[in-house]
Amino acid sequence: GLQTFLQERLKKMSQQERTQATMISTWLTEIYLDAINEANVKHGKTSQEYQDALGYFRQFLKTFSKFLDESTTSWLLSSYGHIDELIHYASMIGDHDTVVQNLIQRDRAEEAISWLRKPSVPSNLWYKASPKLFLLEP
Repeated sequence: GLQTFLQERLKKMSQQERTQATMISTWLTEIYLDAINEANVKHGKTSQEYQDALGYFRQFLKTFSKFLDESTTSWLLSSYGHIDELIHYASMIGDHDTVVQNLIQRDRAEEAISWLRKPSVPSNLWYKASPKLFLLEP
């Protein structure tokens, strides 16, 4: 109910209502993250309910990321402990540094290296990430 109402409101907002749109989309982000956590607690990460909640959130991000404040959204995802969703969001908005650093922190060196090989990733990120990568994958 509330999520649908707020999303419909976002769809109808003009550029002059940018601040209000950011506030509503941030609120929706928290609502979705809470729903994901609730599904995890009640049913577990392998449940259909949890997967559905993640799917709804990813669809929301795909549709409304233009309204989200990047640093606030990244902080929310991190503070809720949804690092995979943080990586997903960072990849959507082209925040290569966040993607690579979080992959390295989760010991996912091969994925980090694959990400670094993308043409859109600045070469200086290789230099920043390489000391940590050498420790993970000598």
